[in-house]
Amino acid sequence: MKLKDLAVLAFGSPEKKGRFWHSVAKRKAKRYGGFHLYTQHMVWKKQPFFREAFEKARAVAGIPDPRCFVLQSCLRSVARVEGDVAECGVRQGRSTIFMLTADLRDRQYHLFDSFEGLSEPSSEDRMHNGAHGN
Repeated sequence: MKLKDLAVLAFGSPEKKGRFWHSVAKRKAKRYGGFHLYTQHMVWKKQPFFREAFEKARAVAGIPDPRCFVLQSCLRSVARVEGDVAECGVRQGRSTIFMLTADLRDRQYHLFDSFEGLSEPSSEDRMHNGAHGN
């Protein structure tokens, strides 16, 4: 590590430290290949509704932060639309926490999870065209 890098880590502003660590991660992603590194300038991470949900869901495993923000954006964009929300495949509830925190409307949430995966289709299951599932 160079002396100027140590100076940034010791005395730099949070923004400079962030840029430094982003550059380190970018080099590692390039070196080991197959990894996508989001841009450093992610203003969505500073949105109050995202920060609040992030703090609540810090210890909950689930979908990545960018996808959580997309869910929040979707819910905020339908604030004038009436209706409930159904989530299928809740897992540990991380995405639910993010949606509840960002929703601008008072609505019911219906959460579904099999806890064991889905069964194979049987003769009782039907396809969209009415044909039997198996």
